[in-house]
Amino acid sequence: MTTVRPDDDSLPVAPPAVEHEGALAGAVSRLPEVSDVTFAIRHIGGGYDRAEVDAFLDELSATVSEVRAALDSGRQELASLRAENARLRAASGADLEQEIAAGAVGLLSQAQLIADRAVADAEQYAREMVLAAREQYREVLERAERSAGHVAAALATTPEAPSLPEIEYVRTYAKVAQIQLRSVLDALTEQVDRLGNLPQQDAEPAESPAPPEPVEEPVGEPDWARPTAARRSYVEPDTFTMPASFSDSDSTSEPDSTATGADAFPESRAATRH
Repeated sequence: MTTVRPDDDSLPVAPPAVEHEGALAGAVSRLPEVSDVTFAIRHIGGGYDRAEVDAFLDELSATVSEVRAALDSGRQELASLRAENARLRAASGADLEQEIAAGAVGLLSQAQLIADRAVADAEQYAREMVLAAREQYREVLERAERSAGHVAAALATTPEAPSLPEIEYVRTYAKVAQIQLRSVLDALTEQVDRLGNLPQQDAEPAESPAPPEPVEEPVGEPDWARPTAARRSYVEPDTFTMPASFSDSDSTSEPDSTATGADAFPESRAATRH
């Protein structure tokens, strides 16, 4: 706590305590002792000398007056010191309240800065996730297009003209890949929206841990979350049979002729399994 040091000019000038104590002590010391006081006796009437008695009374009266004056001065000094003590206590209490208020404001400001930093980190992480998802979406789409091109090239090299089932197979492959990739991107967008809508803290915020640093994973097919049934964005292809002429092609390795449309594309199936 900060020590309160009042201004010296604002304090009243206290009378010297040593001077007051010396005056009071001197006045008391001048009081005569009863056993030491003697008066002369007049033979006429057997009484004390009146002049000596009057002189003693005057001296005693003066000494008593000095003692009373010293006592009054001491009382005034005591009252002044008590008033000054009360003023200093009041000033110290006000400074203590101001210091406590300043400390509370500092804590609130620090908590607000921590909360703002956490929100900014979460938003940055969400943006990075969206960019990574879009990049992976483009890579998977390009991979699907390349596979479709290989299939088309294999069909073109066959001496016989492509039959209608083979054409439908290629179209179904492309449509399934495109629909599944869009459903994955929609699921990622929903997760990013949830990260962006962070609840505002009504109570005093506490120090929250920083979000974990993104870990670099090996390059490969990501584990996408399977869309929920409520979104109705995932479409399972109808079961179809791959033509026999297409299964005999040696240019690319394709699924068995008895596999369904969803099982024929392991990459698209793995993207929605998780």
